[in-house]
Amino acid sequence: MFTCSIVQIKESRLEIRRLLTVIFFLTTSISVAQTSKTIVSGRPGQAIAPVCVGKNVFQVETGFDISGTSSFPSEIYFAKPGLYTNRSQTYLNATLLRFGLGEKVEMHSGWEFRNDDYSLVDSLGVTQNSSVSGISFSSVGWRHTIMEGDGLIPSLAYQFSMKLNILTEEYKLNQIAPNINVAASSDITDNLTITINMGADWDGENPKQTAFYIFNVGYSLGDKFGIFVENYGSFNEKELLDMKYDGGMAFLINNDLQLDVLGGYGNYKGTTTWFASLGISWRVNFAEEEKKKTEPAETEIMPPPQM
Repeated sequence: MFTCSIVQIKESRLEIRRLLTVIFFLTTSISVAQTSKTIVSGRPGQAIAPVCVGKNVFQVETGFDISGTSSFPSEIYFAKPGLYTNRSQTYLNATLLRFGLGEKVEMHSGWEFRNDDYSLVDSLGVTQNSSVSGISFSSVGWRHTIMEGDGLIPSLAYQFSMKLNILTEEYKLNQIAPNINVAASSDITDNLTITINMGADWDGENPKQTAFYIFNVGYSLGDKFGIFVENYGSFNEKELLDMKYDGGMAFLINNDLQLDVLGGYGNYKGTTTWFASLGISWRVNFAEEEKKKTEPAETEIMPPPQM
């Protein structure tokens, strides 16, 4: 038994070493990718693409959202549906900062500032109004493109983020809150792309994680204009917790600047949600800027004098 235990320990250590070797290879693989000619933004929509911004590229993605929810308070048994309704309305600015450490690796940090207005009905049918505002979300993390696809062969990446407790008091977290996302996308045609995200999320309140999915279909209408539709939701080991639909469009002003608009709707388990967003994304390629500075200026060749 003692000899068997030693063998098991050695095998376990070997498996750990193999796993660490694989992780090290994935996270330090030499990149052969090239920075995209045009900006690739995570806006609009919920899904992330399995690509990074590119080495020495700094990218900002920001937008202004408005959303509302309504639900019937089930604890008021004597009330007819529609007579008493819980409502909330949110105004939100969400900003994501991204920087490419390599062509296939990037760091990012997300921030949200919001204002929530609540109109809640208590058990006696009395409406209570309240309002909360401040920094509601902050995070830091990285994304790594594992594989670049070609046509139906998907591109693949993973993203890890950790929610920070740099928040206004009303939005403070009680526990560690990581987020793990695996993204894959395939080009069905030259214009049609399908992107799928799946992962796990901890909200900072419940010690158990919830799983989530995002299914995105995007269609390019030329070099400057694109549209998409999306379905996404969350679930645990017992049931589906939430499900929403959204869609929108993006317009490329130039290779480094994009505008977008989005709208969505959800109606699940008695709660109705609507939301809209207007955003902008831009990037600065420091490698290109430095290259322009170091390139010799073209000298103009003067024509010979006329005789």
